[in-house]
Amino acid sequence: MKKMYFLIILLQGLVLSGFGQSQNPSSGVIPKVMPSTPEVAALAKFIDIPMGYSTGTPVINIPIHSIGIKDVSIPISLNYNTSGIRVDEAATWVGLGWNLNLGGNISRIVKSAPDELSYMNTTKTTEYLMNEMYQHKIAINTNNSNNHMSSCTCTQTEEDLANNILDAQPDVFMFNLLGYSGKFTWNQLTHQFDQTPFSNVKIEYSTDNDWIKSFKLILPNGVKAYYGISKDGLRVSNEYNNPNNITTYFDGNSSQSLNVGYSYITGWSLLSIENSIGETIEFEYESVLAKNFGRMSEMSVMGTASSYNNAYGQGCAPITGFNLRASFFNQNIIKPIILSISTKETKVVFSRSNSIREDVFINERSLEKISIYTFNDKFIKRFKFTYDYLLSNDSTSLWGLEAYSNTARKRLRLLRLQEVDSNDSGIIPAYKFSYTLVALPNRLSASQDYWGYFNGKIQYNNFLTPKTDVTCIQGYSGLPYKGLYHNENTGADRTIDTSLCYAGILKKIEYPTGGFTEYFYESNQAPLLADAIVNCVERSGLLKRDVYFGMQNNTPTYYYSQNFTIASGKYGVVKMTSDLQGCLQNMNSSCRISITLEGISDPTYQNTFSMSGIQYLNLISGEYKISATIDPNPNNEEIPFFNVHLTWKEQVDPYNFPIGGLRVKKIISSDNIGNTIKRSFSYNLFINDSVSSGFLTGIPTHVINTFFEPLTGETGNGGFLTKVVSNSHVPLSEEGRTIIYSNVKEYYDDQKESFKNEYKFSVDFDGYSEGFQELTTKKTWRDGLLINKKSYIKTDNNYLIVNEENNEFGEFDTSQYRYAFVYSRENIGVNCNQMQLLNNNCFFRSEWYLPISTTTKNYSYDANGNQKILSSTLTNTYNSKHFIAKTTTTNSEGKLIENNIWYPDDYNNIGYNLDQLKTKNIIQNPIKQETWVNNKIKSGNIILYNANGQPESVYNYENNLLINPPTHDPNTILNNNYNLKHNINYFADGNVKELLKTNDIPECYFWGYNNQYPVAKVIGKPYDVVLSLSGIDINILNNPNTTDIAMRTELAKLRNVSDCLVTSYTYKPLVGITSETDPQGKTIYYEYDSFNRLKLIRDKDNNILKTFDYKYQQQQN
Repeated sequence: MKKMYFLIILLQGLVLSGFGQSQNPSSGVIPKVMPSTPEVAALAKFIDIPMGYSTGTPVINIPIHSIGIKDVSIPISLNYNTSGIRVDEAATWVGLGWNLNLGGNISRIVKSAPDELSYMNTTKTTEYLMNEMYQHKIAINTNNSNNHMSSCTCTQTEEDLANNILDAQPDVFMFNLLGYSGKFTWNQLTHQFDQTPFSNVKIEYSTDNDWIKSFKLILPNGVKAYYGISKDGLRVSNEYNNPNNITTYFDGNSSQSLNVGYSYITGWSLLSIENSIGETIEFEYESVLAKNFGRMSEMSVMGTASSYNNAYGQGCAPITGFNLRASFFNQNIIKPIILSISTKETKVVFSRSNSIREDVFINERSLEKISIYTFNDKFIKRFKFTYDYLLSNDSTSLWGLEAYSNTARKRLRLLRLQEVDSNDSGIIPAYKFSYTLVALPNRLSASQDYWGYFNGKIQYNNFLTPKTDVTCIQGYSGLPYKGLYHNENTGADRTIDTSLCYAGILKKIEYPTGGFTEYFYESNQAPLLADAIVNCVERSGLLKRDVYFGMQNNTPTYYYSQNFTIASGKYGVVKMTSDLQGCLQNMNSSCRISITLEGISDPTYQNTFSMSGIQYLNLISGEYKISATIDPNPNNEEIPFFNVHLTWKEQVDPYNFPIGGLRVKKIISSDNIGNTIKRSFSYNLFINDSVSSGFLTGIPTHVINTFFEPLTGETGNGGFLTKVVSNSHVPLSEEGRTIIYSNVKEYYDDQKESFKNEYKFSVDFDGYSEGFQELTTKKTWRDGLLINKKSYIKTDNNYLIVNEENNEFGEFDTSQYRYAFVYSRENIGVNCNQMQLLNNNCFFRSEWYLPISTTTKNYSYDANGNQKILSSTLTNTYNSKHFIAKTTTTNSEGKLIENNIWYPDDYNNIGYNLDQLKTKNIIQNPIKQETWVNNKIKSGNIILYNANGQPESVYNYENNLLINPPTHDPNTILNNNYNLKHNINYFADGNVKELLKTNDIPECYFWGYNNQYPVAKVIGKPYDVVLSLSGIDINILNNPNTTDIAMRTELAKLRNVSDCLVTSYTYKPLVGITSETDPQGKTIYYEYDSFNRLKLIRDKDNNILKTFDYKYQQQQN
């Protein structure tokens, strides 16, 4: 039991979404100050596993604790990502795949150079640079695409771009705070940050010598979050990247290691959260030195001799055939490690292990325990973490990273999370985590598919540049057959192995209650519609086919034949390897063997060969006959032997192909007392159950044909070359998603015999980039939104629909402007630097994207199976700040019901603290709400706030006549139809002091335990009168060491005030109520065990009224 009371629910954070349906319009307005009894809290609940349906990933969250202040609650929990473990993925301090959620920070992805160096502080904006570039551009098309690019000679501006003196690409900043998340980039015209998508979160920042040192985010309820520097300015915490130490391996020669880059901030730690009344949550960190290492990038250059000669100017070493460059890095990082989170009520302490982690190179430690204390440092409980290491079998070693090889074999793995009682001795059964048995390779291994997941392939020289189809290589003069690879023997096999992508993933969770949840996965799949774009690299999901043809018996003859079939799913070319005795690798008269390949399905096809070696045939699907004819030997020589091997690949699934990463196909949840839920999932199209509904967020793009010019002052005409890179030019994930499924079916049993849900999600397909266009903002906020949900029940082998939900979304205030272009400087050859500028127009795009309407339909059936539909639609209208201004629906009686809401920005600054609310960004609090029925005012209320956004006065609409609503007047809030019902007064710390009802007796409240808990409610007189007449000592109430007896004795003084009703409470801080005394003076007592769970309840005479016994099912080992 987390807490035995409810914290005060104040109106400043209240959203009255249900207003207009209540008989008492102010029923949700009045603060509920006093706590509920412990008996209202649920003891043990069956675990519900939420799903990220559109990505096929279950949401795994293990709650540990929460810490908060008024209007703000920070959950402390463990989160697990089930999309798969990548080969190069390192474990966090809580284990591989796990993340400790503590409220979030601000991080950034640096593009080109940190924005502070140039992009934010320059007169040479992107528009200026683009105009200068276009004065001397040479327009070309690259990669046979429709992307119009240009290449320029190396002016001083271009040299400055290449050396990061100038910056044409803004950094991307990301935040996640209390349910708000998004990205923001710098706008060079307005000198402000623009968000994607837009929101009502205000972003402020401070600099020191032009470097961003801190951020402050202000939510629309006035809550402020301080990053980088604490609110009081005394604590500083950031994450720093130091320069990379890069070792480059170049065609067999290891270059000198160099330090490249800058020291700059990559993350700003969350240090303080402040609510509108000044209470804070404080975060404290320790900065530690960490080491990051791994593969950086690999590139091979291909092309014809003429293209090489043209592309390079003087001073460049000659290149022949195949050129490879691979870079590996190691980097020191200064990163913050959380030490504690505290409020004036509590403190949460994070303690690291004394042992050094074996899977990191510098002295980092795992999280060992999380401890919770009261404001006076009394220990409440603790959570302990238990780990082991996931070991790989290989010892991959890379140039310059030899010292890290053994470290990269290990990954920290979380096994158990166990709660320890307030005596620091008793324990309850732990959360236990088990994982798949497929082992991951070394983190430096090249056994990776295109998405970075384990595929078990042994790569040439441990490189990752993939095999490249000859049809994609600039200037290639060979046969233009798809499926023939230029670097067949040296290119990496990056295809997906669906049996290995499960490596290291979480398989099962066992709960302290004895229940469990087990996960079953499968590879992601996408339809073949995207195949036309995946045209330069080796395809996954293909099955190898072989035909072996040779001498078929021990009795030599002069003619042999064999039939074979190429199925309809054949992909690419057919490779024929011939070994014909006495035959060379070209046609010659001395060859006595003639191999004939002829079509049976297509008799017009025939091809004859009389040579050994390898040939590639562009055969279509169908039946064939291969035959060998041997010339009779006039000299009685032995009949020559021959062997012919035909091999090709076929699509196993003609409609889909595997994609990197995992999706869940089944979840089994059990409470271990007989209740089990089995959920299975299908991700194929509703209209065609054999085709995946998946949309890739990015297509693997490893091959680019590009134009290079000589450096200024060098000779040469320039030319095209083919670059093959290990990392896709185009990001393969957006917001952590590699694929989005538009159609998902969910069944609730293995046999699909009970009921199912069908979900349809939005996919804002914006095309696939084949080059450098990823800098244009993707509208990812439009993806994965629930468009339609249908629920069915199965009856007589048919599914009957029982309810349906349809959602519609719309965009508002769409913005687009050019904010970046792409350029590169490539070290393509030994001692050869070439400048390449790709002047793509890259656009910032943002908007408000909001729900417009929701339509629900409920279906019922009579005894004859006739269907009846009850439908309703809720429509939203928004104000200028994009808060809901009106919801409209029609009820079952056919009446039009409109719920209208007005906010601070809907009024001019006419008093009532409106100017202060706007200044503090407290703009989401409703000022006025009215319900209209058939365009007549039915009910309403008005809430006036103090300067901190707390409700001061509440007015209710009272009029027996049904009148038309007046036109909204921004200069008027109150009118004669609204009457005052409540006034609410507060202490300086924001606690409720008095509730004064119109024409009613007053209520007042007394607080204790450092002003954290309401200890008494007095009905009958104002606070100051009760305080004076009772003589109560407030210091005793607020002393954290006051015993329950002393507290009840002091609170009893309130009962000496005449004509008052007093209800009083005592507490065990952070645990719950220990006693409740009613106005008649009868006391109920509550006792807790060492785990702070309710143990028993006693009456005023110390008789036991109820006991609670907690038993746990035995966990299976």
